[in-house]
Amino acid sequence: MEMTIKNSVITDIKGGGIFGEKLRRLAEKTSDTQYSGFNQPGIMQWWEASIGTSPKIHRPRENYANGFNCGLYERMRAGIIHIGFGTIISADTERADAKAGKLDIKIIEHGRLKALDDPEVRTIAAKYGNPDEMLREDWIPAIPGINMAGDYNEHYAEDPYKYTMMELDLCRNYHPLFQKMAPAMFETDLVKQAGSKAQTHHYSKDAVAAAKEIKELFTVEGKNHFDLYDDLTETAPKLVSVFGKALA
Repeated sequence: MEMTIKNSVITDIKGGGIFGEKLRRLAEKTSDTQYSGFNQPGIMQWWEASIGTSPKIHRPRENYANGFNCGLYERMRAGIIHIGFGTIISADTERADAKAGKLDIKIIEHGRLKALDDPEVRTIAAKYGNPDEMLREDWIPAIPGINMAGDYNEHYAEDPYKYTMMELDLCRNYHPLFQKMAPAMFETDLVKQAGSKAQTHHYSKDAVAAAKEIKELFTVEGKNHFDLYDDLTETAPKLVSVFGKALA
């Protein structure tokens, strides 16, 4: 969906599928209504903007999209920009400063919240562990046309809800198409374990091949997928070693 904004007012809405069509109907319906705090009629006016700051937010795998706050997981992630249109609640002083250019600083670069790389922030993080690990984003959403194959407008922006629910289904069922999302999501170190006779062994191989950082496929010879639940002789020591190094 593409919006044209002039003087903090949405003047044009293109695309967006069903959601875009509803916004266009709302804009038309409220175009002659004068709301408190607005300088002109209409509800499609910008009143807030926020930037997520947490590098450790994940989209939940259970009960996602239930309740009014389902989108909060997205907007709390570091580097995500949330923009609100509608009834005004923000302070006039902040709006005046922004219009005067007093807030004209680079906050996000290449999707990375620059505050996470600030020396003072890194010094504080170092008190609790490795700052590179503490301030690295754990969750990198796979977005078509941005960091994976596909068209952003056609496959994502037209209906983000439909896409995210499809992604969750692929992840839950370990669908082969999930591997096409792996290069976008596996930015952290990855260690996978699999039995050499497991029918899902090739999935693990594909995922490790797609990972970008430190990666390893630990294969237990002669075992199938279910054998690894019962026999921890080789897998348990491996996990202890991996987590011991990561948490040291």
